[in-house]
Amino acid sequence: MGERDRRVPDLVEGALDQGRRAASGLVDGFRKAGRWQKARLGILGGWLTASFIALWIACPTSGPGNSIGADVHVLKDSLLGGQQILVRNESDEVWTDVVLTLDRTWRNEQRALRPREQVVLSPAQFERAGEPAPRDLRPKRLDVACQQGKAAFDLR
Repeated sequence: MGERDRRVPDLVEGALDQGRRAASGLVDGFRKAGRWQKARLGILGGWLTASFIALWIACPTSGPGNSIGADVHVLKDSLLGGQQILVRNESDEVWTDVVLTLDRTWRNEQRALRPREQVVLSPAQFERAGEPAPRDLRPKRLDVACQQGKAAFDLR
């Protein structure tokens, strides 16, 4: 083992020791603090914790929570009448041979959806055995399947 290899563990140990001393100093300072300082620190700590939790909930870490990066929204009572379903490809790859299925019955096929491309469909644009779905259909589930994977969405 070379000279440099021996210095790395010493540097790590030194950094850990400094961290321990700093933490110990903070704990001692907190113990010696007065009642009002402790109350202020408690309020500040609670606010920081609540803020981090709110940010963690509000900001997704990796985009849509499905394997293909699909984003689905139901547009209720649009100007065209009835519900509309928006499907967006939020991934970085092209989806090919896309099959959208409402309530495991009504199908719509798309040849491809490029990254960040979206399609907006009314229930009447889905069909089963050549028959269109009723215009007033209120779907409860949408399945998105393509060559790149599949995902299911609750539309309620």
